[in-house]
Parts: sequence; structure tokens; C-alpha cells
Amino acid sequence: MADESEYPLRAKLLEIERGRDAAIEAHSSLRSSQPFADATQRTEKLVSDYARGLHAVSLMSTRAAVFTETRLSLRILDLLLESAIATLGLIHNGSLNPARREMRFLLEASIKAWWLDAIEPGGSVARKIAFLDDLGAARFREVI
Repeated sequence: MADESEYPLRAKLLEIERGRDAAIEAHSSLRSSQPFADATQRTEKLVSDYARGLHAVSLMSTRAAVFTETRLSLRILDLLLESAIATLGLIHNGSLNPARREMRFLLEASIKAWWLDAIEPGGSVARKIAFLDDLGAARFREVI
């Protein structure tokens, strides 16, 4: 076989491959570690508890039809639940920046919706959405 100095590209590719294999092994070790398993379990429990809380709010709102007609926060429960589940999937797959964006949406949408419901409890959902600036029609169009 020829000397590696004759094929510098081959040597560089082998070095890259060894580095990749080491990174894959380190990642595999991390995912099988107890701290990672504990963090994953905690994240799943948080999302599950959040979903149960949203479900309880939804059930309680069925006692009076006026709530679903006038409360933006109740009309976006499905969006919040979808976002929470998407966040969990993104975290599982290691897509942390998109997961952060989803969590930011959860916080921002929840706060804005409940704030609007608090300042104008009897107002229409369409009017509340029109009041929103950057989260308005683009994100909440289907709840009108």
C-alpha cells in the first residue's frame, strides 16, 4: 500500500470519519445516561401535566357557552396543545432552537390571550384578534 503522505485527502477523510464516529459514540452515551433519561422523563411529565391542565380548562368552559364565544384563551387551547406537543418532539430530536421558538409562542400567545380576556371579558374573539398586532390574524385566523 502507498504511503499516506501520497494521499493527504484520504488521511484527512479518515480523520474526519474518526471524529464523526467519536461524536456519535459520545451522543449515544449521553442519550443512554441516567441524567438524560431523568430530564426526558421530566419534560414528558411537564407536557403531560400542561395538556391535562388545558383539558380541565376546556371542560370547565363547557358549563357556559358564553365563555367559548367570548374568550380568546379558550379558543386557542388546541393551538397551545399542538405547540406543547411539538416542543416535546423537537426536544426529543435535539432541535433546541425551534423548541425555544415554540415555547416562546406558548408564553406569548397565552399571556396575550388571557390579558385580552381579562381587560375585555365580554368582547368578541374577532375584536380581540384585531387588537393583537404581531400575533393577530397570521396565527389565530382559524379561531374566528
